[in-house]
Amino acid sequence: MIKKPLHEFQAKYTADSVNLIQELSLLGKLKEKGPWLAGGSLLRLVNNEPISRGDLDFYFPHSYSSREFVNKLANETIRSRRAYNNTTKSGLNIQLITEYYGSIEEVFKEFDFSICQFATDGYYIYASEQTWNDAENRTLRPVKEDEEFWYYSDLRLSKYFFRGYIPYTEKLIQHWFYNHWHQIVYSEKYTEEDLRIEKIPYRKSVKVNLEMPRIPMGDFLFQ
Repeated sequence: MIKKPLHEFQAKYTADSVNLIQELSLLGKLKEKGPWLAGGSLLRLVNNEPISRGDLDFYFPHSYSSREFVNKLANETIRSRRAYNNTTKSGLNIQLITEYYGSIEEVFKEFDFSICQFATDGYYIYASEQTWNDAENRTLRPVKEDEEFWYYSDLRLSKYFFRGYIPYTEKLIQHWFYNHWHQIVYSEKYTEEDLRIEKIPYRKSVKVNLEMPRIPMGDFLFQ
């Protein structure tokens, strides 16, 4: 596990006006042994992408009460299947995960891609060497390719493809095109140029060239 100072990334962050350190100071205190902020919001910070377009996901250690967080939120907390949902006073969406975890490593097992395996205690960002490298290279690497991953992966794949993350394996591309080819080929509503601008996938043929999986996804979609 490699840790890097949170404030160094905040100092270089320009994607929007969010100050993550300030936001965290208004909530319950994070600690190295939990609770933690983890997941995609930290990827956005590290890669200078708008944090305001995502959620802040908080994970809690065993027997920890999330009441300290709930009491400092702006609106009434709504309970979903596995989280309490609310917003911060500045309007950021947050989720308080209701399952409990013994360590950061246990939290990381919840994520489907290595680039999501970031966590912070409010002072440092923790991640494996693989995660730091994949984030820097914008590589979309599955953590585990089990049946559940392939069943739920479509929306997640689309989201990261269009943010410029490059699939690590041919199977990721093949799986995504297999499930979306009919939308891609039979779209008559938009011209190809419209679709380029709106970042909607478009392809004149369903044939997928799997010999070049490690190229920018935009070039891959429109070659």
